[in-house]
Amino acid sequence: MSIGFDAEATIGRILMLLGNGYDPDPRVRAEALALSRAGLRVSVLAWDRDGASRPEEEMEGVSVTRIGPRSTHGRGRGQSGYLLRFWARAVRTISRQRFDILWCHDLDMLPVGVLLGGVRSRPVVFDAHESYPDMVAGSVGPGWTAALRWLERHLARRVSAVVTVGERLAAKFRGMGARRTVVAGNWKDPAEYRVVSGSRAAARKRYGVPLEAWLVTSIGFLGAERKLAELIAAVEGLPDAHVLIGGRGPLEEACRSAAGPGGRVHFAGWVPPAEVPALTAAGDAVFYGFDPASGNARYSAPNKLFEALAAGLPVITGPFGEIEEVVRAYGCGVVIPDYRPASIRDGLSRARGGTSFSAGCRRAAERYCRARADEAVRTLAASLLGAAGAPA
Repeated sequence: MSIGFDAEATIGRILMLLGNGYDPDPRVRAEALALSRAGLRVSVLAWDRDGASRPEEEMEGVSVTRIGPRSTHGRGRGQSGYLLRFWARAVRTISRQRFDILWCHDLDMLPVGVLLGGVRSRPVVFDAHESYPDMVAGSVGPGWTAALRWLERHLARRVSAVVTVGERLAAKFRGMGARRTVVAGNWKDPAEYRVVSGSRAAARKRYGVPLEAWLVTSIGFLGAERKLAELIAAVEGLPDAHVLIGGRGPLEEACRSAAGPGGRVHFAGWVPPAEVPALTAAGDAVFYGFDPASGNARYSAPNKLFEALAAGLPVITGPFGEIEEVVRAYGCGVVIPDYRPASIRDGLSRARGGTSFSAGCRRAAERYCRARADEAVRTLAASLLGAAGAPA
């Protein structure tokens, strides 16, 4: 789909700045493809912290350049030196590139974007995947968190637009004085989650899940805040229920150890993004755990919610964030009071016994669909290119 771009005469160039290695990041990939399919030339400059990916490659029509320095996620305040080195390398790299819009994914990429956007007199987009200061507060301490809140408030007023994952986060940035906010959630295309003949059985067989078993899935980051130990304990107390866990993170080995031949806990390891729809659709429900005490919880509108909706499956989650609002408003899952194993077990039982979730999932999936998010980012890009004049 093209919305007013002449691919020959005025190819707009969008440069996305990203703090991970784009392997690919699901949200960044979805937006990059939406813009590329609209006739724009999209490139991604990514921070490859483990140095394991190609420095340059073309992925689905998107040009990807990866730079260092090598580091890891979760360093807390110790990351600052590595971030400064990345910023310096990013400035040198971008100074040799042409762009018409600089699209910065998350707050740690924004200072470079505002600097170079100002030098080039080009629009800058701040794509806020979450409330960044709240996300890192536990690892950087109150002083750094306060500094990040000041930086976020200061820079949000200077960019051309802020794109967010949900209405709550958009309201936060409007309160800061952002010139323009656009909601483009992590919404999915139901067609990608549609079960085709044999796919459900094949996915289950791959991981040793009986075809007739009732299966709840949890695919994503494997951190303690995702309540996976509690989920496993809940399933162990629920006869005939199975759980399939996939992803990477600190609890990876614990999840692997909990799984075993003939058991009801199954571990998939890291799941490539292209395989997530089929594996999600092979289940009967989706579990989303998070720490309700986290400052970021109030804004939570996670991928797992929209994956469940696209697959037509109920989601089991806690009482927080935008996810709770959606589940209650559409009746597309179960909100449990806390993440104790007994509460999770009760939520699983309610999801397992319910037959009234499909209509709510269908209505919610129509509202929160990928096509709406794609249209939002395309419309934003078209307006910014028009305001900035002909592409450079």
